[in-house]
Order: sequence, then structure tokens, then C-alpha cells
Amino acid sequence: MFNLEQSIAEWRKQMLAAGIKTPVPLEELESHLREDIERQMESGVSAEKAFASAARKIGRVYALQTEFAKVGGLEKSAGWEKRIALSILAGVIIPLGIYGLLKNDMSPGWRLAGFADLAVIVLAVLGCRQINKSFPVIPDKRVRTAIGLAFGLASMTGMIVFMNLILPNFEFTQGQLTVVVLWSLTLMAALGAVWASLEEAARRQTTTAGS
Repeated sequence: MFNLEQSIAEWRKQMLAAGIKTPVPLEELESHLREDIERQMESGVSAEKAFASAARKIGRVYALQTEFAKVGGLEKSAGWEKRIALSILAGVIIPLGIYGLLKNDMSPGWRLAGFADLAVIVLAVLGCRQINKSFPVIPDKRVRTAIGLAFGLASMTGMIVFMNLILPNFEFTQGQLTVVVLWSLTLMAALGAVWASLEEAARRQTTTAGS
């Protein structure tokens, strides 16, 4: 014979096992559970069916709230990361880049190439959300990590090869060298940013599915 109180006690154990660590949320969930059961029983539904239905509803609501909390945390993290990137861009990279391009002697063409690189950096940071939309959604985190590590390794390897094997074979003036290094760093940073973009695409997909 179905025992409602025993079933609720078992339900409490299952919710604790599922990760509810504090008594207050569990008490609130149980209160909603009992109210739903009572409301259904007043409509003529048996205690067993009312309990099963109410437990399913509570489970779905709790899972959805948990997922939204995770997504909210990711969004806040992404917001802080973007603010940090903008601060570094505005306070360090752009001023140093402009200083180097104006201080060193170079032809108008080389100087234009240098300022074009700075413009690309600014547009990439400001438009990162739109750029991320072009990346595919890869559900498997291990695959995303592997791809990101591969691109990051390619970025570091490329920089080492460029600085030690390619650059010494050319004779650049100080101004030309500034422009070449700026573009090289931009390319390497773009390769290294692939991992972050893949994670952002996956987060965006989670947000869409949760809504």
C-alpha cells in the first residue's frame, strides 16, 4: 500500500543525494511538493499519482533553476573577462602601439600598416561577440579543449619559430620591426583565442537551450 509520508522521506533523501546541501532550499521544495500533492488530491487524484506528478514537476523546476544559475555565472565571468581585455587594450596595448609607431622612423606605408593592425585589434575586441557567433558549437568539452590546446600550442610554436628562425633572416629598421612584431602578436593572439571562442559558442548554445 502506498505510504505518502514514507515516499516524501525517500524523496528528501534523493534530493540530498542530488546535491541540495542546505536545509532551507530543501524545506522550500518540500513545501511546494506537499502543496501540489494536496491540490491534486482535492481534485480527486490518488495520493500515489499526485506524489509522482508533483515530484516530477519539482525535479524539472530545480534542474532548470540550477542550469540558469550556471549560465548566469558563466555570463558574469565572460563580462569580467571582456572588461579586463578592454582595460588592457585601452591602457597598455594601444598606447604602447601608438607610441612605437610615432616614435620610430618609418615610411608612411609601414606606419599605415601599423595603425591598421591596431584598428584590427580594436575591432576584434569590440566585435568579439559577433565573431564568436561564427564558431561551430562543439558539445563535447574534451574535444573543445583538445582543439583549443592545439591552437594555443600552434600559436606559441609559431611565435618561437618566427622570432628565432624567420626574423633574424631579414634586416628591418626599428620602425619596420615594430610593425612586424605587432602583426605577428595579433596573429598569434587570434590563434590562441580559438579556445575561448569555442567555449563561448558552447555557452551560448546552453543559454539558448535553457530559455
